[in-house]
Amino acid sequence: MLITSQTMFGAFPLTSAPKIELTDKILQITLPFEPTADRLNWTASIDGRLSNKLTFAFYAGNRPIVDWSKMLWNTHIPPSRSFVCWHLLHNKIPTDDNLRKRGCLIVSIYCFFMKEAESSDHIFLQCPFTSQILDWLWLSVRSVHLQEPSPGYGW
Repeated sequence: MLITSQTMFGAFPLTSAPKIELTDKILQITLPFEPTADRLNWTASIDGRLSNKLTFAFYAGNRPIVDWSKMLWNTHIPPSRSFVCWHLLHNKIPTDDNLRKRGCLIVSIYCFFMKEAESSDHIFLQCPFTSQILDWLWLSVRSVHLQEPSPGYGW
């Protein structure tokens, strides 16, 4: 669409209502006598300044507080493991299905059984190979905790 096709007699055809509203708004502006620097005011803050904290609060909105975050971000868990778990919970692990959703088309390199597509659900929850490893790990952890301390170590 060309601008010239939207004009009448060299001007934009505006109704009288927007002109009156705009004129009223312009007349309500009070200008200072001495020169001052222009400044944008953030209406959600008290002093009119925009901060990172206010921006995050604006975009985040009211989100529920989750109790599992303290378990995930714990001093006893290495941050790299917490980061992988966080990615898994938010479905952000770069698996084939997530990369395809983002427009990155690659040949799948997931080749354990050649039966399922590579996805977070399959790798961590449905894959028989992963379930065998998790079963072994669970039995190993339980056996360590169930062993009684041997006498002579002062327990």
